[in-house]
Amino acid sequence: MNGYRMVWTGFPAVFVLSCLLVSAAEARPPQPPRPPRQSKELTEQQQENKDEVVRFIREHFPEKAARLNQLKRGNPELFKRKRQELAQEVRRLLELKERDPSAFQVQLDEMRLRDELQRLAREARGLAAGSRERQEAEKQLREAVRKSFDLRQKLKEAEVADLRRRLQELEGSLSRRTERRDQLINERTQELLGSGEEDW
Repeated sequence: MNGYRMVWTGFPAVFVLSCLLVSAAEARPPQPPRPPRQSKELTEQQQENKDEVVRFIREHFPEKAARLNQLKRGNPELFKRKRQELAQEVRRLLELKERDPSAFQVQLDEMRLRDELQRLAREARGLAAGSRERQEAEKQLREAVRKSFDLRQKLKEAEVADLRRRLQELEGSLSRRTERRDQLINERTQELLGSGEEDW
C-alpha cells in the first residue's frame, strides 16, 4: 500500500515535467534542413577545378588577378561577383581549348585585348582634352579597337563555319534517312512488335 502511495504521489510531478518538455519542443523554431553532404571525391574535384581557374587567370591575366586581389580587400561582395563571372568565362575557354586549340588562342587574344582597351581608355580619359598626349593616347586606343574588331570578326567567321559544318552533317543524315525510309519503318515496326517499346 505504501509503495502504491509513493508511485501515485510522484505521478503529478512526472506528468508536469513531461508537459513542460513537450511544450518546449513545440516552441522550438523548426530547424532548416541540412544541406546534402558532398562526397570527398566531388569536393576534391571542385577544388581542383577552382585551382585550375586561378592558375589560368594568374598566368594569362596577371593584371586582372591583381585587381581582383585589391577588390577582395576593398569590396568583398563585388569581388565575389566579378570572380564568379570571370571563372565562368575561363571555364568556357578551357573547354574550347580541348575542342579547338586555334579558336581558343584567338579567343584568348581577344580577351587580353579587351583588358588592353580598358587600360588605354582609362589613360586617355585622364589626359587633358586636346593635348598632344591625349591625341597620342586616342591614336593608340583606336589601333587597339581595330585589332579587337578584327579578332572578333575571326571568331564570328569561325562560328559561322562551324554552323555550316554542322548543317551539312544534319543535311547528310536527313538525306540518308530519307533514302532508307521504307527500311527504317519496317525495322522499327518489327522492333515494336518484338519488344513492346514505345519510343521511336
